[in-house]
Amino acid sequence: MLDSKFERLRPKDGEPDPSTWNSAANSFRNSDMELVFYGYEECAPKKSWGPGTKGLYKIHYVHCGKGTIFVDNQELHVHKGECFVLYPDTYLYYVADDKDPWHYSWVAFDGMNAEYYLKKANIGKTDIVVKTFDQPLLEEAFEKLSKINLSDTTKDLKFISILYTILSTLIPSAKEETETNSLCTENVKTALNYIHNHYSESISVVDIAAHLSLERKYFTRIFKERLCMPPSVYLSNYRLSQACELLGNTSLSIMEVSQKVGYDNPFSFSRAFKKAYNLSPSAYRFGIQK
Repeated sequence: MLDSKFERLRPKDGEPDPSTWNSAANSFRNSDMELVFYGYEECAPKKSWGPGTKGLYKIHYVHCGKGTIFVDNQELHVHKGECFVLYPDTYLYYVADDKDPWHYSWVAFDGMNAEYYLKKANIGKTDIVVKTFDQPLLEEAFEKLSKINLSDTTKDLKFISILYTILSTLIPSAKEETETNSLCTENVKTALNYIHNHYSESISVVDIAAHLSLERKYFTRIFKERLCMPPSVYLSNYRLSQACELLGNTSLSIMEVSQKVGYDNPFSFSRAFKKAYNLSPSAYRFGIQK
């Protein structure tokens, strides 16, 4: 149950005291991956944290300003547009710049496969400063996160969908890729852009692979290796997340919404929506409008 914990853990001013969320986080460790809390802070000059450990996996995204992290005998400087990623047992200290202090958003998560997904992106415990290959998408993800209604019955699914999106923006920042790996990463980046721009059309995995001039099985394999899910699942999740936006913010009919997100058949759309959210599209709309 993420709702009550999320309301309790959601920070109002700065990061929450770890004593308030460690017990809650323990309940997530038997799941694949779960978002525990998120936040945003405009740090004062020289504001610091630590030294200590966080107890959860965390991704910080620096919107502006800069700061310094001290970890594993390293001094790492982080600037606007960069992320720093923390493992639960990483002992560190970080501080905002005295003249241009950072403003950052963060998301904390846990789960059985959290470390696996980070390692897929070549983010280790010490190589923690990474650049995003898609800064607008990352900023959009944090913006969507801040607007989720905590009384929304499908918020858990929205949280995890946004978390996967945030992770996906970090994948091409992996260091020292081989030429083959670099090409694979570029293909996945192109595929994501294609999905985000054409999800409203009747596209399939075959169409995406053809756009890249790749064989479908090979494309599916490299996509899954980097995003830890097949492209068919990513495409479906993205379409349904966009459908949630339309159901909550427009008066379009269910048929019109289904067409807007790439479904030719409204019955297929309703079936996929109910399978994902355990609610029909009309029930979802009714629930968020109450």
